[in-house]
Amino acid sequence: MVALRFVCALLLVGLGAHHSEVKAVETGSYRALLFAGMPSAINIAAWEYGQWTASGIPSGAGIERLYAQSSADGRRLGVALTTSDLNLFFFAFDSVSNSFKVSPNMPLQSHDIDAEAMVVGMEPSGKLLAAFRWTSGFAFATYDPITNVLGTVKYANFGTSTDHMALAADPSSDNMVLAASAPSGVFLFRWNGTQFAEVAKRYDIDDPRAYAVDCMQESGVFLATWLSSGTLVFRTLDGETWSSQSTLDSSNPWGTATVKRVTIEHHRSHGPRTNMLVVGSVTDALTAFVHIFDGSGFGSLLDVGTVTSLEGLTVSITSSGMPVAAYAINGTEASVIRYRVHNGTAWGPEQLKPDALNETRGVVLGVLIEPNPNSDDMLIVTKHDDGAVYAQMFYAAEWEGSLFQVAAAHEGNEDLSHHYVANFAHANVTTTTTTT
Repeated sequence: MVALRFVCALLLVGLGAHHSEVKAVETGSYRALLFAGMPSAINIAAWEYGQWTASGIPSGAGIERLYAQSSADGRRLGVALTTSDLNLFFFAFDSVSNSFKVSPNMPLQSHDIDAEAMVVGMEPSGKLLAAFRWTSGFAFATYDPITNVLGTVKYANFGTSTDHMALAADPSSDNMVLAASAPSGVFLFRWNGTQFAEVAKRYDIDDPRAYAVDCMQESGVFLATWLSSGTLVFRTLDGETWSSQSTLDSSNPWGTATVKRVTIEHHRSHGPRTNMLVVGSVTDALTAFVHIFDGSGFGSLLDVGTVTSLEGLTVSITSSGMPVAAYAINGTEASVIRYRVHNGTAWGPEQLKPDALNETRGVVLGVLIEPNPNSDDMLIVTKHDDGAVYAQMFYAAEWEGSLFQVAAAHEGNEDLSHHYVANFAHANVTTTTTTT
């Protein structure tokens, strides 16, 4: 199935008694791009016009982290990576010209930075913000892929080293929220496009890995959730004020198990946006749950069951606003991806990919979904216990094309989310402008 998307913009300009109409029409496809960090290169798999193509970029060193972000116009894809010698590079991929810009090299050793913990976000202008673990807080720098300018490293000092970080961006402003966790709590910071604009808010946290943050795409309100006193709690940020703390689910579906991993996904759409968020949580017993936030509160609990690993559950939202959960259940069919779709009222039945039981692949240790913001296409990526990584396109109820092996089986226990990143970029764009 070929997905050809059209985006139209209409601009009306009035001058006195005269009226002119300028029409700019962009045509092109939204291409799924999957970047895989390999020992000495970055593998790229692209899905476009109903088929996969593969290419690669020599990196010259081992890849430790990969990140991908799209700019507001849907064309540029910014990728940041760290290498084994602790040099940081930014790659800005232009999907129109199929070319890369590489930033100046940033040696991290001289800044006492630990790149094991690193997050990247993108402003609507396309400028990237990267933050790293530092001995007394975190360090950060910006990169402009248009001018290819890498900013100087700056520091946020709040007296303790961070364990992990998460970053969420508002699609219509330069505001971001950075969550940095430490044994003493989770710290929340607000970025205003130039600097972190306020003293960190600190809240108690049970596990420095059990938290997440995201932004509602219609209102620009941020939501942060974390594990506190044995249950998930959340706060929202509207403007400059954090709300009071609320319990995510008072029924406590996690029971006596401890939440170890939390993920949030927002509604990605180049059409009307909503405030919907989907939260996935996995416990130390590998029991997995999904909750839907409708803009005002949480509901629509999905008890997934026992998954294969902490990364054995992923959540997303289609462009048309349907939440999706994909997962691998522990047991005799641990190599099979299952999924459920929420229809706006309730979760639909569990489904399997056709012929999935006949496929002979290893146990699924990680699942990743990347939605197309311009249609209900979704890219589903799986990593297996032999290190192999596969990708396949999914459209509504149909699987498109063949299963594509992005990376061969290899040694390594890297998290899927650290070494494999995906995005949809607007490619082969032609713009025609007429004035009447």
